[in-house]
Amino acid sequence: MSAIDEYAAQLAFAEALRDSSSVAPNWIAPKRLQIYRELAFNNLQRALARSFAVSRSLLSDARWNALVAAFFKTWRTSEPQLRRLPAEFTRWLTDAPAHAAPTWWIALCRYEQIELELAMADVELPAAPAPQGEALVPQLLDGRPQLSPLAHLFESEWPVHRIDAAFAAATPDDAQPAADQRTRLVIWRDRADSVRFIELNALSARLLQALRDSPTRSGREHLRGLAAELSQAPEPLIEAGAQLLSSLYSREIVLLG
Repeated sequence: MSAIDEYAAQLAFAEALRDSSSVAPNWIAPKRLQIYRELAFNNLQRALARSFAVSRSLLSDARWNALVAAFFKTWRTSEPQLRRLPAEFTRWLTDAPAHAAPTWWIALCRYEQIELELAMADVELPAAPAPQGEALVPQLLDGRPQLSPLAHLFESEWPVHRIDAAFAAATPDDAQPAADQRTRLVIWRDRADSVRFIELNALSARLLQALRDSPTRSGREHLRGLAAELSQAPEPLIEAGAQLLSSLYSREIVLLG
């Protein structure tokens, strides 16, 4: 068999694994192909169920398996790493609305994906500097506070951190989020390798976004910039912002550069 013929045979086999309605290669017995098909599907289903434990628990077996089967059949990627599978699944859900997963459920999948990626990230936080108490605030204002590389700003139309079985039972598939509903979270991994989240208001979310996007500016410069955006006097906002930075630093969401 030439290299071209071997490649074509591999493609035909992969297509037959994905789609039971496709024509099976003539060199493999149908019963054996079905065994391979079930093994491949079950491995994929189990991997996704582990990655999206909460999301999986909110769907019936039939609906979950139908989604996984559609993903298995139509998903195409050049990503070689299995650890990227959750991101590929959420991308597929977002790009393929015809599969009729509720928008609130897809948002929950995205949230679980971020948690998993932070838990698996091969990143070590730098050693924490010593400032505490009264010495901390001046360093946060005059130094360069930065968003932790293990912190992710997450925004959604749905309250993903409150979605549970009761929410799923009370929310129709075609439900639309309230026009004024916006959930802002920061999800992060601390030095103890625990993945956590807190809900943010609009101001704290904007401050963390500024720290992420402009890591070379001082804390005071960031807060003055926010005051200008809000058309507020800078000093009261700097005073309140210093306490906010201190709280975020104590949680290891913000680091000193």
